[in-house]
Amino acid sequence: MDTINNLRILDIKPDTETQVIVIWLHGLGANASDFEPVLPILNEVITGIRYIFPNAPLKSVSVNGGMMMPAWYDISNPDLSQHQDLDGIEESCCNLEGLVTHIRNEAEDNTPIILAGFSQGGVIALTTALTKDVDIQGVLALSTYLPELKQHDITNKLDLSLLMMHGTSDPVIPIGFAKKSFEKLATLISDTNWEEFPMDHSLCYEEVIKIGEWLKTIANK
Repeated sequence: MDTINNLRILDIKPDTETQVIVIWLHGLGANASDFEPVLPILNEVITGIRYIFPNAPLKSVSVNGGMMMPAWYDISNPDLSQHQDLDGIEESCCNLEGLVTHIRNEAEDNTPIILAGFSQGGVIALTTALTKDVDIQGVLALSTYLPELKQHDITNKLDLSLLMMHGTSDPVIPIGFAKKSFEKLATLISDTNWEEFPMDHSLCYEEVIKIGEWLKTIANK
C-alpha cells in the first residue's frame, strides 16, 4: 500500500484507460479492502474505473468502550445527531483534501473524481465536498448522514452530482435522519439523487448496479 497525506491507500487501477477515479472511504471498524468484493459487479456495468480505498487511522471509539479501531472520527452517542466529533471529522476531511489534491495533480485534467463513502466514510466524503477546496465532480453517499456544519463553513452551491442511497430498515442510521440530510444537501448541490432499498446498514446487489449506472453517467458527461 502507498501512503499519501497521512492515509494508507489501496490503489486499484483498471486494465483500460481510466474514465473515472473513485476515492472510496470505508465505515467504522472496516478497512481499505472492505469494498473490493463489489468491484466485479461494478465492472459488469462500467469499466475503466480507478478505485482508491484509503484506510482510516486507529482511534479510540467512545461508544465501543474506548476500543481502538479504524475510525474516521469518534462516536460518543448511539444517536448520531448528538455530541458529534466535529474536530475529528475536520481532521479526516483535511487528510482527504490532501489526497484528492495529490490524485488530481497526477491525473489527466479531464478525468472526473468521485468521493464515495459508506457510513462514517460517507460523512467524511460529504463534508469534504462541502467545506474543502477539492476538484471533484460527484459524491456517492452510502448509508450515511450530514453532520451539523456551520453555515459559514459551507461553500456556495456546488456544481456536483450526488447519489445518496440508504436502507429502509437501517438500525444504525435511521432512514429519517438520512432523508433530512438529503433535503439539506439538495439545497447545496446542483444535481441530487436519492435511492432507498429494503435492507439494513449494508449494501445490496441492486444498489451496486445503480452505482455502476451512475458512474457511467459521470464518465459520459
